[in-house]
Amino acid sequence: MKTIEMRAAGLALISIALAAGLSNPLGHWLYPAQGWELTYEQRGGSDDGDSESPSQRIQKNGNGLDLEYGFLSFERDRLLAKFHLNAKDIQDSYEEFGYLDNDLDRLGGDNQAEFFMSKGFKLLRSDTVSADIPALVQRNYPRLLPLALEFERIRKEHEYGPWDTIGAVTAMVQTSVVYQVPPRQEGDKHIGGVLPPPVALARGWGDCDTKSAILGAIMSNWDGVYAVGVGLPGHYLIGIQGVPSRGDAYVERKGSTYVLIEAAGPAWSPPGNVSEQTLAKLSLTQGVSIEPFWQE
Repeated sequence: MKTIEMRAAGLALISIALAAGLSNPLGHWLYPAQGWELTYEQRGGSDDGDSESPSQRIQKNGNGLDLEYGFLSFERDRLLAKFHLNAKDIQDSYEEFGYLDNDLDRLGGDNQAEFFMSKGFKLLRSDTVSADIPALVQRNYPRLLPLALEFERIRKEHEYGPWDTIGAVTAMVQTSVVYQVPPRQEGDKHIGGVLPPPVALARGWGDCDTKSAILGAIMSNWDGVYAVGVGLPGHYLIGIQGVPSRGDAYVERKGSTYVLIEAAGPAWSPPGNVSEQTLAKLSLTQGVSIEPFWQE
């Protein structure tokens, strides 16, 4: 695997997005229509001074949010990822994902697949759709460049290698982002139980597919890192292209091996370590899909 380097194209795209969003106010994307309330400042973990407890701080600042996620790396370094997300990037990611009942009423049979694709979903059968996690990663990875750059800073400061850096991102998403399952619907908007990565980070929580999308979107900003999504019955995780160490869980695709990462947490589990339940599901002959996070 190559040394991690930032993608110049991503930098250019995020610069344009930041410039375009300077006058955009914070919007309703922070507030689920049912059941939850977000405070702009919050801290997870314990308040007893435990330096290993995960933490998060989400605070309004101008036309966006300042975010801090504290966590313990697999090298047992206490790390704090600090970054800013622009309001327009979060709002756009929320508004472009999901569909309304009114949209379905206007749909004809011939353009269903195209419509759902435009809303971040894929049509599985004539009556079944699913959130398209690779599409969420592709649409949102430039918006998470500030966080990818923060992990580049952490990599240099701690002299991490590529897998150490991947492990640090994994530890943050597993432990600092609270595990909570999004609803299938917010108000009259269908979101399929998934949040786009910028929205999940702005709220501070997500589930297995949402957290996998966050991981994939961060790492899609790095050259030499290739990730796939692995869909299992009732579960989702990701794999990173590389040579597995002894005992690592992995999948194969087109002659390459991908070391598995259980993004869901809240377990603190390094790349290559997955649960017994996940291993059992991987052995199934049906219901397992491997989806590249890049466009082939």
